[in-house]
Amino acid sequence: AEADLKAAYESAKAQYSGKEYHVEHILVEKEADAKAITAQLKAGANFEDIAKAKSLDPGSAKNGGDLGWVSDKALVPEFSKAMVQLKNGQITDKPVKSQFGWHIIKVMDSRDIQAPSFEEMKAQLKQMIISDKSWQKAKFSEMMQKLRAKAKIQ
Repeated sequence: AEADLKAAYESAKAQYSGKEYHVEHILVEKEADAKAITAQLKAGANFEDIAKAKSLDPGSAKNGGDLGWVSDKALVPEFSKAMVQLKNGQITDKPVKSQFGWHIIKVMDSRDIQAPSFEEMKAQLKQMIISDKSWQKAKFSEMMQKLRAKAKIQ
């Protein structure tokens, strides 16, 4: 029923809060390397080229260090703390240490996290109800838990 969908949506929507950042990074093992790269960047070197050549992060190096849009909650605290202080287009002044090594972080852009609209989520909510064969017997709260789990992934 529409009312069920609306209630499910309100609960799911609450998961989307805070800011998210379009961020790139270069990860290296040694602080000296990170400092040398920082100096190169200050002198005008291209961040993406250096990331492709030097970054040890297998997931992002080939994309020029691009991590895409991430929320500060999705990253290790040291990284997040540095990231949220940067303005768009800005690079960390000093390398940032985490358990993975030394990061040079660049924030491309930032925005408030937007929850999908009711219309956008409606199909997903319906699908959840339909695909759950035991829906007739299932408790509403179970559906809410599934929704919450889904909301966190995106």
